[in-house]
Amino acid sequence: MPVQAGGLLLAEIQENGWMQAKASHTEQKGMEKMIKAGIIGATGYAGGELVRLLTAHPEVEIAWYGSRSYIDKKYYEVYRNMFRIVDDKCMDDNMEELADLVDVIFTATPRACAPPL
Repeated sequence: MPVQAGGLLLAEIQENGWMQAKASHTEQKGMEKMIKAGIIGATGYAGGELVRLLTAHPEVEIAWYGSRSYIDKKYYEVYRNMFRIVDDKCMDDNMEELADLVDVIFTATPRACAPPL
């Protein structure tokens, strides 16, 4: 059985590189709906790890980078390693707008700071 990583064949990743294999996989999937994700606390340690993992996932699009500390600041200005990967701005924790925009919400905040759902 072929080994897969995020839906991509490991042999294809090794042969063509991650980004080309991901693009090829996305084209093969056609017009299937991407999962839109929102991350509350995207600029914290756990949120940064979620962003790193989800940007590499072939079926996920991050549509909301929530941060109370960096509202309206570009995400890559907070995490310089995301330059040319994430061009979106950080947004506040507007739960109603967030719920309308995304399919899934991740909360990466301290337990006492999580906004009421």
